[in-house]
Amino acid sequence: NKILAIFVCLLWGTAFASVKFGLSYLTPLHLCGVRFTLAGIFLIPLLIYKKNDWNQCMKEWRFLLKFAFIQTVIQYSLFNFGLDKVAAAVSAIIIGIGPLMAAVMAHIFLPNDKLTVKKSVAIALGILGVVFISLSKGFDGGSLNLEFWIGLTCLFLSCASGFYADITVKKYSGKRSPYVLAAMGNLLGGIIIYVLAV
Repeated sequence: NKILAIFVCLLWGTAFASVKFGLSYLTPLHLCGVRFTLAGIFLIPLLIYKKNDWNQCMKEWRFLLKFAFIQTVIQYSLFNFGLDKVAAAVSAIIIGIGPLMAAVMAHIFLPNDKLTVKKSVAIALGILGVVFISLSKGFDGGSLNLEFWIGLTCLFLSCASGFYADITVKKYSGKRSPYVLAAMGNLLGGIIIYVLAV
């Protein structure tokens, strides 16, 4: 499990540079739509291998559509728009605030998830670090870099959307398969984004 976790981290680490490169050739929405539609298609064989209950999927289409909209359409459209305006390295640091936002949102939406003093101090320090980086990059020669701040806002909203999706899954997923959530979230979300991009 640790090796798989490290592998996932390595893959996620390449996402910023890869998306930035792709944005040289496609619009943020086109790239996002292609990326997640293909990801969903590639995961279908895994669902077949896992002998997924397709009838159950059909019964839960509303939840799957809601999940796809929050987790893929909103989160990654904003991610691509943000990355289009902010350097990949800075974007990676900004997105790194995600776990801090997750801790705050979990405290708000999940009654059993309490903020301790240590958690609160860690969150405050993390946010201060991101604020420092943002201020240092958000002014170009003393003038306001509006494009950077628009991108930064998109990245923050992307984080919030992603962790709201995680909390939604934690609260309502029950016995839903993570493979189904990943495949259908990517496929449905990717198709919606691609249609919006046309």
